Amino acid sequence: MQQKQLLLSAQKNSALRLAVNIQNIPYFLSHESLLPDSNPAPVKSTSLHKMLRYRQNGWLFGKEENSRNFSIQHKTSSILQGEIILTDGAVTGITFALLPGDELLGLGATPGGALRNQSSVNLMNLDTLFYSIPESVYASFPGVMLKRGKDLFYFFLPSSYPSRFESTGSAFSFTCITDEPVSLDLILLQESGEGSFGRILANYTALTGRPTLPPVWSLGFHQSRYSYKSETEVYGVAERMRRENIPCDSIWLDIDYMDAFKVFTWNRYNFPDPETMNATLKQEGFRTVAIVDPGVKVDNSWPVYQDGLERDVFLKTSQGSIFEGKVWPGKTVFPDFSREDVREWWAHLHSELLQNGVSGIWNDMNDPVLWLNKKYNPLTENIQHEFGSHARYRNLYAIQMARSTVDALKKMQPEERPFVLTRSGSPGIQRYSFLWTGDNITSWKHLSENLHHVIHLGINGAPFTGADVGGFGSRNPFMRMVKLIRDKELFIRWNELGSLMPFYRIHTVKNSYSQDPWSFGEETLRLTRMQIFRRYTLLPYYYWLARESTQTGIPIIRPIFSVFPELSHSEHQDKFMIGKSILVAPVLQKGQKEKRVRLPPGNWYSYSSLQLMAGNTEITETTPPGRYPMFVKSGSILPKAIPGRNAPETLQGSLILEIYPDAKMYGEYYLDDAISNSHLQLKFLLLIIEGRMDKSGKIQLNLLLKNKKFTPAFTYITVRLPREYTIAKSGRKDFRRETVSLAEEGRDIIVSDFLLPVGIRSVFFAKR
Repeated sequence: MQQKQLLLSAQKNSALRLAVNIQNIPYFLSHESLLPDSNPAPVKSTSLHKMLRYRQNGWLFGKEENSRNFSIQHKTSSILQGEIILTDGAVTGITFALLPGDELLGLGATPGGALRNQSSVNLMNLDTLFYSIPESVYASFPGVMLKRGKDLFYFFLPSSYPSRFESTGSAFSFTCITDEPVSLDLILLQESGEGSFGRILANYTALTGRPTLPPVWSLGFHQSRYSYKSETEVYGVAERMRRENIPCDSIWLDIDYMDAFKVFTWNRYNFPDPETMNATLKQEGFRTVAIVDPGVKVDNSWPVYQDGLERDVFLKTSQGSIFEGKVWPGKTVFPDFSREDVREWWAHLHSELLQNGVSGIWNDMNDPVLWLNKKYNPLTENIQHEFGSHARYRNLYAIQMARSTVDALKKMQPEERPFVLTRSGSPGIQRYSFLWTGDNITSWKHLSENLHHVIHLGINGAPFTGADVGGFGSRNPFMRMVKLIRDKELFIRWNELGSLMPFYRIHTVKNSYSQDPWSFGEETLRLTRMQIFRRYTLLPYYYWLARESTQTGIPIIRPIFSVFPELSHSEHQDKFMIGKSILVAPVLQKGQKEKRVRLPPGNWYSYSSLQLMAGNTEITETTPPGRYPMFVKSGSILPKAIPGRNAPETLQGSLILEIYPDAKMYGEYYLDDAISNSHLQLKFLLLIIEGRMDKSGKIQLNLLLKNKKFTPAFTYITVRLPREYTIAKSGRKDFRRETVSLAEEGRDIIVSDFLLPVGIRSVFFAKR
């Protein structure tokens, strides 16, 4: 029997790392999911059967002799009880006990709702065929957050090998599901009390990495379908967007833009002049995003395939022959992205797209899919990577493909920030790419899952995520790729939710009615436009939150307990926070005419009416299509804008500071050129806004420029207050008041707007 060593290391960022090492197998591997550790902590080791007491950096670990049971405590947190799982003498996993009231979140876009307390999932990247394969996921995140009262624990397996998560309600476990002997490796984080959610995500992303600041156009509205089949159709969509006065940032090209589904090619019959098409779209304010799958068509007359053969870049079998699967092009081979030279080769191939004006790349089918529309176990396929087995590298395939894609964008578009969207991924994918939740179906259930998935993914360190708005496939299980029945109500409700998610894209299957904003009639168009307008008015707030995510790892969309740690997630699972200031209770059920909302502590303003409401109370709001409960925490100062054609024009064109009065008020605003990397040279504007209100309602507002190395295009800012505010003064200067209706945003209010010069330091506002 192989000797087993128990290893413990209390690392930086309040992390405890626990491993059970099998002899001759590396422990504390330099996993690709982790950033390199330049200052590793000392390791305490002993034989697994021996007694161990370990105290370091606030952690206390205890295990008795000849026992696999152990206990862990961090500072004054509650105590965790766990057990190392042995199967036929081999270490196969680890389990932890749950207490009544415990709540589990995480595991990425795993089906199953708001909590993971009764979940089972195989954490191996797989095409789930519209989520029809039970216990399967497009992207694997082997990490869960345990909420126990005000204590938060984070359990994370920093291994690329597929694993299985199971929770029965009384315990949860991670177990290995490969035949290869691997060491057990677990990282545990813990925080308590106010701010614990942000601290634990900061510590987790310090280990796995954080995204870079995306181009602002990626935070706008995106229009897509499978597929726009010709440049004439693409031009038509763009023209209609502008004619209908719909802000939109990009149009997406699915696989039909290719020649015979060969990557890095154009179908020159339907897209005869892609360079002119993309240049024309850019002049109209649209970016183009093109899909790229990893599969390379077997075609001896095609230079990409021939070059790949000569360079020996494709995955092989254990016998040394090239592995062939079958995907969209037919017989298909797959690059071995574990090799640096292959990633460089793949990056170079993007020149055909980028030199023709494509702005962003959409990585799909990158689990990778080996056999199209089939159920199979990829771990039983005869595949070998250069540096190891497919079991080790499968969950890393999407990350390494995205890494190569980012390299291509950086080299060929050095003046712009890269944008990549991926379907598959694992911890660390956030360093390279946005992620969408895969091929969903057009159903109310998947509308609800959209919210849960984005919250879970944020907890797993991926802040820029979203779902196919409106639903991708049919709810008919026998015809997922054929969608015939229109559901106006579902489309409107999905845009209400989707327009608030970090990534907002409408998308639909090939054999489907069109799913553009105007595809359901005039009333649906009006209501959808209203949701899109709301997204663009809030764009400066989203851009600030995006920057915060890149600096701290905290997601844009957050559970209620991220701000109110005393509240349970289960009781507030149908609500979410946008940052710290905005509370949303979306409508997720068909025919719902009203919604009850229990407000968290504090005072809240209704976003639609500006009515002030006390926290810890239950209110009921009517919810006709286009309306849903949304609240702003009193004391918030939201940076907003007037919608332009797209996100860059919106962000650069105006600034509105919308104030929600309280005794103390606070807000932050960030602006740079929104496209280049000049912000890395500190060329940005950072504005801190603080306010105080006395008992008479008089507000003193102070604006502090913390960094002013970027000059905005606008010379005035608007301060927006409730209608009863009529006076604005700075010293002896009076500022003109204008009353403005916000009906275009779907808000039944008239407010007072005051136009102030950029650079003003202090101003007070009063009611007449």
